[in-house]
Amino acid sequence: MLFGKKKKEEGETSELLKQLGEKIDNSSKLYDASLHKVEQMQQQMNDFEKTLKRHDMSLEDLLDEWSERQSDESQIRDQMCSLCETEEKFLKLFEVYQEELWAMHRLASTMGNDWQRQMQLMSQNVKAQMCLCGISPVEESGIPVDYALHEVVEVVETTDIQKNKTIAEVYRPGYVYRGRVKKKAQVKAFRCIER
Repeated sequence: MLFGKKKKEEGETSELLKQLGEKIDNSSKLYDASLHKVEQMQQQMNDFEKTLKRHDMSLEDLLDEWSERQSDESQIRDQMCSLCETEEKFLKLFEVYQEELWAMHRLASTMGNDWQRQMQLMSQNVKAQMCLCGISPVEESGIPVDYALHEVVEVVETTDIQKNKTIAEVYRPGYVYRGRVKKKAQVKAFRCIER
């Protein structure tokens, strides 16, 4: 019996060792699988980190470009403001010259024909340059009053119905710049009275 018991214990021990070996093999396989999973996860984390760094660098580049564009837009706005201010100053200078030329033209009309011809030539040259600059003078008499272009500063009465609400005389010329009235002409206008 002792021998049978020993054999039985050896069988049980062998069975236990066999089960233990299987469990160790299974644990080893699970460990290897877990290690493989960990390596895969580590590789995925590395790939994710690389992708994140690329996106981070792209985002930084985008922010740098946006900042440069903001700076460029600010400079362009400043230049535009400066150009607008300069344009307004040139238009004011033009107004002064236009008034002086108008006064000289009126003075020449009281002098000889030579003066009048000279002033006509000057006026033609100035008008040609004004056209090139987008400036249209408002200085014609004998046309209907347009309150968008004319400021009536004096009214003269007439019995001629054809002259009613027309320009009798231009005191100070005006002008239109690029389709916008910058200065209205100051005029004397006819008003018809009934008899």
